[in-house]
Amino acid sequence: MTTLPLERTIQQGATPNFSENLLDSDDISIYGEMLNECLRSLTGAFLTACDAARLLKSKFDLAQTGSTVKERKQARLDRQEIQERYGWTANLVNSFSKVAESLSVVEDVQNLELLDINTLKSLCSDKFAPIVEQLKSDRLTVVEVRGQMTDINKALKEEQQSQPKPMKQWRRTKEGRRFLDLNGIDADTGDEFDAKYKYSCMPLPLFIRDLLRQWKPDTYVVRQMGEEDYVWVEGCKLLETPVPPVSLWYVFENKSGEKLRVAGDEEFQLMSKVSSLPSG
Repeated sequence: MTTLPLERTIQQGATPNFSENLLDSDDISIYGEMLNECLRSLTGAFLTACDAARLLKSKFDLAQTGSTVKERKQARLDRQEIQERYGWTANLVNSFSKVAESLSVVEDVQNLELLDINTLKSLCSDKFAPIVEQLKSDRLTVVEVRGQMTDINKALKEEQQSQPKPMKQWRRTKEGRRFLDLNGIDADTGDEFDAKYKYSCMPLPLFIRDLLRQWKPDTYVVRQMGEEDYVWVEGCKLLETPVPPVSLWYVFENKSGEKLRVAGDEEFQLMSKVSSLPSG
């Protein structure tokens, strides 16, 4: 991104001077013109500030690569001294520098001057790279850029919604608390869970913990080919389920540690639900 000349920076960074007579005018277009000139002035000053931050960050980064511990420590002290001198937050330089780096491919800065500061910041997101690419040759307005952003966000949201949700997913609140979300529970399981939960009269977290304490891993009977006919092998543990197209097999382990593979769910049953073994 081309750095603005100092004269232009001062000119664009200054507030346009309107006579007091204009401020009493009934012509609403005058106020629109005032706002538009102020916004363009702010945009120019902001882009120049971002370039300055990029140059300052490069100096900071270079100093941090000093050959001795003393040099690297001094570099950190110098950066801290500058931040304290101007009352900057620790990430101010990085955030402004990121804008300059993201928009550096736009060589003609005039293609950016119709955009407001918030829009320029939003363009730093990787998902808006196609818009930045277009700004290399086109001078777009805020309405045009924001419209494309809306279309991109909508397409990404639809793509995300079309993908199946994971069966379980951890999330964290702003306060740092962790929660586990469960998805894909079928209606029968949900009805059974809900009925037992209501009957327990327990708070939901305590009810789930009580269920987990009662849980014991199920074992299976698995149908396998014997010497002459099919036999049912008892006491097997389920190790893997099919993951098409990578794997189409259920994998079990019998009591002796041998792996058994079957292709369909009619080839095994839960031991807890078998009153008598089916015939081979």
